Amino acid sequence: MAVVAALAMLTPSARAADDCKYFSDTELADWTKYLKKPRYPGNDAHTELINYFEAQLEGLKTIDSSIVVEKQAAKTFTRWDFGKPEIYGCDGGPCPGYVWPVAYTGFTDAAGVKGELVDAGTSVGLFHFKKEHAGKIVLLKMETLPIGAMLTVKSDSVIPSWKRLFTGEYYRPVVLEKQLPRFREAEDNGVLGVIYIVDPLIARDQFVPFTRARQDKVPMVFVGRDLGKTLAQMAKNKRQVTIRHEGKLVPGAVTWHLLATVPATKNDKIDEKAIMVATHSDGPNFFEENGVIGLWSLMRAWAAEPKRPRDVVFVFAAAHFSHDAGSMDHVILKNPSLVVRTRAALVIEHLGAQRWPAKAKAPEETEPAIVVRTKHDDLGRLAKSVVKEHAIRDKSLRPIYFSSPKKGIEYGEGIALSEANIPTVGFLTGPAYLLAPGCWEELWFSKDLMCSQLAMLDELMRKTVSLE
Repeated sequence: MAVVAALAMLTPSARAADDCKYFSDTELADWTKYLKKPRYPGNDAHTELINYFEAQLEGLKTIDSSIVVEKQAAKTFTRWDFGKPEIYGCDGGPCPGYVWPVAYTGFTDAAGVKGELVDAGTSVGLFHFKKEHAGKIVLLKMETLPIGAMLTVKSDSVIPSWKRLFTGEYYRPVVLEKQLPRFREAEDNGVLGVIYIVDPLIARDQFVPFTRARQDKVPMVFVGRDLGKTLAQMAKNKRQVTIRHEGKLVPGAVTWHLLATVPATKNDKIDEKAIMVATHSDGPNFFEENGVIGLWSLMRAWAAEPKRPRDVVFVFAAAHFSHDAGSMDHVILKNPSLVVRTRAALVIEHLGAQRWPAKAKAPEETEPAIVVRTKHDDLGRLAKSVVKEHAIRDKSLRPIYFSSPKKGIEYGEGIALSEANIPTVGFLTGPAYLLAPGCWEELWFSKDLMCSQLAMLDELMRKTVSLE
């Protein structure tokens, strides 16, 4: 079955084709061609998407010629282009089984790095390398904790059983981002290489840890449980192994932010303030980040309104998956006047995600969503009111949870906006498959759910525009 057909068919309820008011099946198919490819900042697939997307934004000028589209360069950075890593030393040749690079770790030459394999045991928290690991390749089994313990979630949810949020074994892989040891610590202790044992079913090809600074010296890889058992036995016998990962660093790489403004209509403008609606354009799969479809759809609908009381600026930040290039933080740095005049911001990420089922082959539930907001009472009350109204009327949206972190927004692109003291609401999910390409892109996307979420977010955006 073709990817596009699968995306269109696998929805939780039967609807006639093309009945979504925000985008058609044909438009979804066109977007999918670009969103199916891993789009890491500045790579060819990401550049193709940005060029396509810029053309789509420019095309909305046929609705309103006053729309302004800006393409802004992100920070010049060194791009980390990974290859296909291998481990040697099993019966004199390559070790069979799953091997995948840890993002932003070191590369090797064709010979690789060779050393004695030492088993460091199991990590259930942040592991620390020691001097005794110097000159060796460290084997470490990752036992991650449920991410629910890491979130501050208030119990004022539409569904009161908030303890279900992000719990259970199927949500463990995403915590790898928080649990992987500090890269520089491995280098400082003279470690030659690191092999992490993970469950390949739900951790396969995950691009983690995607927010860390690049570390060029020590190669690190993930392996599956089966290969992990073989390597653990080899470590007991003090066998030597070789890690080979021939990737490349590309200095002077560039990528771009896109900003598109739908201005207030001439006789209806209430003030000089603007509303910002934001997401990011890079990501490893269709879910991360399909917010670009959401924002484009909302922008098209808003541009068709005959009366618009404020400017709405739609921001597509470039580099959520690069520590160096900058994402929403860099947009803020480059656009100080926009920050000053922004009345409020709405951040949208990871739409249409269904929950990975524990036993069933087909999804049965909507992926839990977080509505996270800064401590601004008017915006917070508005967001809660709109979201609850929609979730009560449309149960496919549930469960939705509300979070107001004490130190500001802590998840997604809303972090930088929150730190800039902009009243912000973020809507996002965090499924286990979020950071990896794979079959789940067809199996667990729901067009119906995405359309329902956009209807809710559309109303929230329009009411935010009218805030005093």
